[in-house]
Amino acid sequence: MPLSDLVSVIMSTVDPLQDRTQRAIAHLARSTASYELILLSRNHEWTTGTIANQGIAASVGGYVAFCCDDCFVEPGALAAMKAALQDRTVGVAGALLLYPNGLVQHAGGWLTWSSAMGGEAIRLNLGHVGQHMPEPSKPFESRDVPFVTGALMMTRRDVFEQVGWYDPDCKLDAGDLDFCLRVRQAGYSVRFVAEARAVHLEGATRGSRPSDRKWFFGKWGMTLASPLTALAEPEDDFVLVGGSQ
Repeated sequence: MPLSDLVSVIMSTVDPLQDRTQRAIAHLARSTASYELILLSRNHEWTTGTIANQGIAASVGGYVAFCCDDCFVEPGALAAMKAALQDRTVGVAGALLLYPNGLVQHAGGWLTWSSAMGGEAIRLNLGHVGQHMPEPSKPFESRDVPFVTGALMMTRRDVFEQVGWYDPDCKLDAGDLDFCLRVRQAGYSVRFVAEARAVHLEGATRGSRPSDRKWFFGKWGMTLASPLTALAEPEDDFVLVGGSQ
């Protein structure tokens, strides 16, 4: 098989022998898409941007996926995201993530802005957090979204070559958001792929480390002068699309 068809899956973990990581690896092993697994240790320093770039540098596939070690993917998830990326206008593909109890954790993220928010103009949202899965008659549909989560997402190597890798200044989170926004600025779309599903424990990999997006907003800004406003929906006009509401 040509390496251009291979999916390079990058997974970072504190302990590759722990049960959670072994479960994640076992789920990946059922994937219908051919892949290589790049397992990286976080034992020495927790720096998301650096770790992600180490994985990208070691990868050989034409497709590169990021998968947390607390994310248990369904067999067809990698293949579904890879299929979405056959559309060359799509730069990133993300998955539908569920909590272990079946509630929806992530179904695409969005940005909204409001002049009424003053200095806090930009708001980040994750789609359908805590919602029940829709009824079979109203399934989630794949669609373009402002961003997806790096807990399980995929891109093509040519996209990395054009827009760059992960920002090395990213110490913990929002590196995926930053990458998705740069991909959109380059003219690609970001696709939520409803057929790509996984159960994500959320936060198990990170542990007790608190979220810190200061570097992200320091880079992009939070006011209406921020370039984020060009990538966001006006809050008054925003309508949640698809799935249970």
